[in-house]
Amino acid sequence: YHPAFVRLRALLDARALGRPSFVDCLYNVPLRQLAARQFGHWMFRAPGNILLEQAVHPLSQIVALTGAIGDVRAIAGPALEIAPGVPFYATLTATLSGTTLPAQLRFAVGQSFPFWQLRVVCDDGVAVADILANRMVTYGRTRWMEALDGAASAVAGIINSRRTGALPPGPTLLPAWAFLSKTIFRIPHPRPGRPRAPASPSGSGR
Repeated sequence: YHPAFVRLRALLDARALGRPSFVDCLYNVPLRQLAARQFGHWMFRAPGNILLEQAVHPLSQIVALTGAIGDVRAIAGPALEIAPGVPFYATLTATLSGTTLPAQLRFAVGQSFPFWQLRVVCDDGVAVADILANRMVTYGRTRWMEALDGAASAVAGIINSRRTGALPPGPTLLPAWAFLSKTIFRIPHPRPGRPRAPASPSGSGR
């Protein structure tokens, strides 16, 4: 029921970017109990407990988009020894085979930078729901040539974020506009110098 996720699902249901083909979720968050070394918490007692405590939210979002999960292939990151002979796996990458779509989950807790984002690749673009920032942006085709399509689409995404209040006012558009003005419009830059004298009238004889 997160607002950004609700907007993402509505866009996919409307096929605004065509048929979806792949779902990707990056869940990268701090873990207070791990930072405080509170290893008596139940989530550290068995390797699967951390998934029940933290991974249920991104996994439920993936299932809502892909349908029931069948095949799962996961690779765990390096283990942290939180007690003698007791490993704790704070990171894993899982490939999931859903009923309607394949998906991938990057799960990482105990991280210094919080980031939680879902991306859905479609035939005509990509939809991105940023859960922690509460914004949803899209990247799609534009009327520009293919070589400039990505830059133009990025500008459109920034403008869309501004309209929804996801980005504060500021010079965010200036680098993109400078690039587009040089590559698309070829705007000439005036050069300082003395103005030219007017041409002599024809037939002056001098």
